[in-house]
Amino acid sequence: MSRLYKDGLRLKLLLNKRERKTLRNIRDRSSKPYQRERAAALLKVADGISPHCVALSGLLRKRDPDTVYGWVYAFSAFGLKSLSHAPRRLKGSLTQAYKQQLEKAITQQSPQNYSFSRSRWTLKTVRDALPFLKALYRSLSGVWSLLKRNRIHYKRSLDFVPCPDPYKDKKIRRIRALLGYARKHLSKVVLLFLDEFSFYRQPLRGPAWWPCGRRKQPRAKRSRNADTKGRVVAALNAVSGKLIYKMASKINVPCFCAFLRHLREVYPNAKIYVVLDNWLTVHKHPRSFETFAQTGIAPVWLPTYSPQSNPIELLWEQLNDEVLRLHCLSDDWSTLKQRVCTWLDGLKEPSQRAIHMVGLTARPAIRMNAA
Repeated sequence: MSRLYKDGLRLKLLLNKRERKTLRNIRDRSSKPYQRERAAALLKVADGISPHCVALSGLLRKRDPDTVYGWVYAFSAFGLKSLSHAPRRLKGSLTQAYKQQLEKAITQQSPQNYSFSRSRWTLKTVRDALPFLKALYRSLSGVWSLLKRNRIHYKRSLDFVPCPDPYKDKKIRRIRALLGYARKHLSKVVLLFLDEFSFYRQPLRGPAWWPCGRRKQPRAKRSRNADTKGRVVAALNAVSGKLIYKMASKINVPCFCAFLRHLREVYPNAKIYVVLDNWLTVHKHPRSFETFAQTGIAPVWLPTYSPQSNPIELLWEQLNDEVLRLHCLSDDWSTLKQRVCTWLDGLKEPSQRAIHMVGLTARPAIRMNAA
């Protein structure tokens, strides 16, 4: 253990072998310059040089002698802990209780609950609604800095429809169980994710690489013709990645029933489970239920308003990005449809590309909540 004592008027520091070795290691190898400087100063004081001389001429830069004396006294009192700066509390950071109160007010309550007429929070309404903020800050810039330091930012909103299905968890667990069952019985059980997709003549807008400058932006070339719509109904094999699809101008009950009979022709001897949403006028039409019974296909219903639980939705997102966003075929509808068919044809054979594309290799493979 180090010992600090006075020899006449000179302050001396006595170190044992272990402390001296540790200080040398810090002086030579520490990644923090202030630790290397303090360790070098302590070693020189331990070698008999006065702290005053070390401060004025023993270090890389001249120091106030009181600074070096402070390092010596701190090392004598706290040991090696004195070589590290104490963690600093950010100015303006809140206690956990106040932070929870602030987050709850902003994310779970409306300004109208605090007698404001606005629908969204502003810096002024946040400050005026919470007494502890109003007591601390007069300026709005101070409130802004406080929110930023506590990781509360002004962010773009997302469209969101809460799922009202009381059996949501039970349905998701069943789909996950069927996925595991289909992976174990490849020749006997087929699990398909089914969905419909719409694409249009006019291109989708999106970001693209373009020269920098004012008024220079990538442009989505639109046609003067009517915005013609194309429809696709498709089913993705959850194990093999094989995609079966049919394109039409409109997906109605006869088209959907014909597609179900086509699925039975593709998998004639397997037990087929089809995961699909609750489209009342088509999926849950009486003729659709008759076709389910005739073909022996078992429908597995997704929770209501839960598109994130159907992995094939990610396939449509990829199709939009690769084919339909900023395309130049708005005046050539037939070629655009052929481009879409060509992209879908690339997934007709069993492969792991589609499985990775829709996230079925993740754990869990079926998402319960929106990202």
